[in-house]
Amino acid sequence: MVAIAKPRPLLLERDAELAWLSALLEKAQAGSGAVAVISGPPGIGKTELLAAVHRLAADQGFRSLRARGRELEADMAFSVVRQLLEQPVLSAPAGLRRRLLAGPARAGASALGLEPGNAPVSDFAAIHGLYWLCVNLAERAPLLLTVDDLQWVDRPSLSWLAYLGPRCEESPMLVVLSVREGDPRGRANLVGSAADQSSVHRVGLSALSAASVAALVRAELGSAASAEFCSRCWELAGGNPLFVRELLAAAHNEGLSGAQDSVPELRALASSAVGPSVLGRLARLGPDAVSLAQALAVLGSQTEVGIAAELAALEPAAAELTADRLAAAQIFAPARPLDFFHPLIAESVYADLALGARRLAHRRAAVILDRAGAADRVAAHLLATGPAGDEWVVERLSAAAEVAWERGAAEVAASYLRRALVEPATLAQRPAILLRLGVAEWAAGEPTAIGHLENALNEARDGPEIAAAAGPLANALIISDQADAAVPLLQRAAARIRLTDPRLALRLDGAAALAGLMDDRTAPAALRAVDRLEASLGESADPPARVLSP
Repeated sequence: MVAIAKPRPLLLERDAELAWLSALLEKAQAGSGAVAVISGPPGIGKTELLAAVHRLAADQGFRSLRARGRELEADMAFSVVRQLLEQPVLSAPAGLRRRLLAGPARAGASALGLEPGNAPVSDFAAIHGLYWLCVNLAERAPLLLTVDDLQWVDRPSLSWLAYLGPRCEESPMLVVLSVREGDPRGRANLVGSAADQSSVHRVGLSALSAASVAALVRAELGSAASAEFCSRCWELAGGNPLFVRELLAAAHNEGLSGAQDSVPELRALASSAVGPSVLGRLARLGPDAVSLAQALAVLGSQTEVGIAAELAALEPAAAELTADRLAAAQIFAPARPLDFFHPLIAESVYADLALGARRLAHRRAAVILDRAGAADRVAAHLLATGPAGDEWVVERLSAAAEVAWERGAAEVAASYLRRALVEPATLAQRPAILLRLGVAEWAAGEPTAIGHLENALNEARDGPEIAAAAGPLANALIISDQADAAVPLLQRAAARIRLTDPRLALRLDGAAALAGLMDDRTAPAALRAVDRLEASLGESADPPARVLSP
């Protein structure tokens, strides 16, 4: 739906940054792209500066694509890349779509689930393909890509940004990222991979001056606001534009006029400039507003009204009107799908939910979203729930892991499978989940892979399960220069199933011999094993090809 028109926020003291970004746009238009990173504390105006860049790009004929990192989606494969590239691919006419997906770009589209049946063969194939999808898009018009809140971007998208960065110089493409300073998530190394390359252009945003804060105060409260009141707003909010606006919203709610004699009351409001102020305004709007805001905080931004209404237990019509009241109070953005006015407001509402209520809300959200078949979004909510021995949770996480694996996001698949195990999975489910977890962790380079593969083999109950687990574990050991451990492992696995499945045991015998030939420590014994296998095959009533066939 089209966003409701609203006055454009004042963009103060950003002329130098706008000139810098405008110069980068001109270079990109000429074919020499770049990556720029805007950093600063929460509320300093990074999002507004990105919006201004999009306006500049539109004037210069750029195709503009934008995305935002969202805390709920930080564990979803390629969530941010999907925000950027899904719509341009899906909306393209058939002929243009074929050109966009030509060559390696098709693997990138598969990573986003846009080309079913053409899954990328590896994480690299997915990332490389997504890079080429951007190159193909930029052939028709210079391309601007912006990503807000880099600190919440999912790992596969961060890897893609890190890969894209140094290659932008070869294309008419400008990538602008914003990152919050002092983020508490402890993901600095991950974010750094996308934002700290030597070729990246950087700028940090500083607080506003007293004069600019005075302009904001008078725009909100009227030109009669006193110099003393304006000065105190600057001092109490530290020149942070969002904190200034929240302080002014609180002042407006309390009926302060901006006169000098209202300065003492302003000081009393300062301690609740963001979180408590938002929660206080929200409570005054009534229980429906509280329920809808809490539902959106759980579901995440860009949520349709009907879905938020169901989680909030409201009628859709009532939710539409309630969302309008929340937008008028500058708690929601005046747009559809629903979003908060600022991520800090979302964080305040979410943090106010008790842990148990939060977990239960995520579980209900997963059920609601599952009807739409959104496997990755369902899994993101289930990761935020507590273990409850629910077989449905195990099934949905397992299905989401399969989707992530097919899209080349092994690390994400592993996170879903780890959570499925602690639900806990049943004894019958555990061997298969452990095996898939070990394989995904091995593909992602995680040190726990071999341990989980060993557990999968130990817990396997029949011939096919034992053979399925023994192969990947043996391969991992061989690659880790442990062929001397891989050979006896395969031999023990063969012995476990020889009586019940002799043909499958013979395959494992052959695999053990092959593994032994790969290492000089085990080669002599392996040669003797090969001789024994040849002799046994010669005595078999079945031809060797039939014995070894699937």
